[in-house]
Amino acid sequence: MATLKAASKRESFAGYLFRDKKDNWTAVVLIAVFAAIYVILNYPYVSYMKANVDMLMPRSPFYGAPFTLNLFNFDPSMYYGYPNMTVIHPFMNLAGGSLSYAALKTGAGNLLFLGIQSLINGLSVALLYLILRRAEGERSPFPLALAAWFGASSYTMFSALIPDSYPYAQCLIIASVLYLTYLRSAGERGAAGPALAALLNFGVTSTNLLTFAGAYVFSTMNRRLSENIRIWAKVAALFVVFAAALTGLQLLLFDGKSWINNWQQGLSNGGFSYVAPFSFEHHWKAVYMMFVSPVLSPDVALIDSGLVAIATDLAKPYPVYVSAIGLLLLALAAAGWIRGFKQRETWTYAVYILFAVALHLVVGYGLAAFKYDLYLYAGHYLFALFALASIALRSVKSARMRKAAVAVIAAMAAATLVHNVWMHGETLSRIDSAYEQMALQDAAAERPGF
Repeated sequence: MATLKAASKRESFAGYLFRDKKDNWTAVVLIAVFAAIYVILNYPYVSYMKANVDMLMPRSPFYGAPFTLNLFNFDPSMYYGYPNMTVIHPFMNLAGGSLSYAALKTGAGNLLFLGIQSLINGLSVALLYLILRRAEGERSPFPLALAAWFGASSYTMFSALIPDSYPYAQCLIIASVLYLTYLRSAGERGAAGPALAALLNFGVTSTNLLTFAGAYVFSTMNRRLSENIRIWAKVAALFVVFAAALTGLQLLLFDGKSWINNWQQGLSNGGFSYVAPFSFEHHWKAVYMMFVSPVLSPDVALIDSGLVAIATDLAKPYPVYVSAIGLLLLALAAAGWIRGFKQRETWTYAVYILFAVALHLVVGYGLAAFKYDLYLYAGHYLFALFALASIALRSVKSARMRKAAVAVIAAMAAATLVHNVWMHGETLSRIDSAYEQMALQDAAAERPGF
C-alpha cells in the first residue's frame, strides 16, 4: 500500500519540466530572443536567394529545390518531400514532405523553414537551460550564461537557415537528454517513454539511436544488473514494435516504399562514400571543424565552382581569439568530465562527444569530403560541451570565484555572438562576390574569339 501511494505521488515529466515559474519564463524569453536573432541574421540570405533566383537556380546542385545556395555540405533535404526515405533518416520524410508541401503551396518557401527552424533552435537553447537548471539543483547564473553561449554558436545560427534535418535532430536530442535527467531524478523505470524517445531519435537520424541508447543506459544504470537488463530489454522490444508499426505506416502510405528499400545503396551514397582514414597531417583542421568552428564561424570561400560549394577556407589561419575561446570551452568540458567522472550525469553527456569522435575521427566518416564542410558533419554533440562545462563550474564554491567565472562565461558568450554576427554578414558578402566573379567569367567565355 505504501508503495502504491509513493508511486501515485511520483512527479510526472510535465510537472518536472514546468515546476518553476521563473525558469518557465526564462525559457520563453530565451526562445523568443534567440529565434528573433536567427531570423534577423538569416533573412538576408533568404532575400538574396529570392532576388537572384535566375542566377542561382541554374547553378544549384539541389535538383530544383528553392534553397539554391550550396553551403557547407548541408543539403536542403526537407524540400525533397515524401519520397525522400533513406536508412540515414528513416522517418524524416513524414515531416519533410508535410513542411515542403506547406512551403511550396503557400509560397512562403525558405521563409517558412527559417521561421520554424529558428523557433526550434531557440527551443534547443531553452531546453539546454532547463537541463542545466534541473541538474544543478540550486539557482545560479551559470545555466543561463552557458545556454546563451550555446545559443550564440555558429551551428545554431546556420542550421536555422538551411532546410535540413540538423535543427530537428539537435532539438530532439536535447529534449531527450532533459527527459533522461527527469528519469534519473524521479527514479522512473517505465519502458514506453524511453522506447518512444528512441523511436523519435532513430526516425530523424538513425545513428542517433546509438547515442540515445548509450545515454539511456548510463542514466538508468543501477547496482542491480538483472533489473537493468530486464528494463533495457523491455525498452528495446517496445522500440522494435514502434519502429515496425511506423515502417508499416510508411509502406501503406507510400505504395509499398519505406526506408528499408535500397538501404544498402543509401548507406553507400550517404555514408561510406564519405569515409577516409584519419591522418593528423592532412586532417588536423577537421578537429577544429568538430569543436571550434561549430561555436565560432571560420572564414569561408568558394572551393568548387562546379558545385558552387561554399565551405571553410582551409588556407586561412584561425584567429588567436577564436582558438582561445574554443580551447577555453574544451578545457571547461574536460574539467567537467574529470570532476564528474563517477556520475551518471557526466556520462550521459559524454556519450554524444565520444560517439562523434569515434564516428568522424576514428571511423573517418566525413573526412573524405571534409574540405567541403564548415563543420565536420552534424554538430549534434555541441550541447554536451556546455553541459560538461556546467559540471566544472558548479564545483566552484568561492563566491568571488563564482562571480569571476560568470563574468568570463558571459564575456565569451558576448564575444561569440559578436564574432558570429560579423562572420554571418561576411559569408553572404563572399557568396555574392563569388557569384559575381563566376558571372564575369561566363560573360568573358561567351565573347566571340575568346
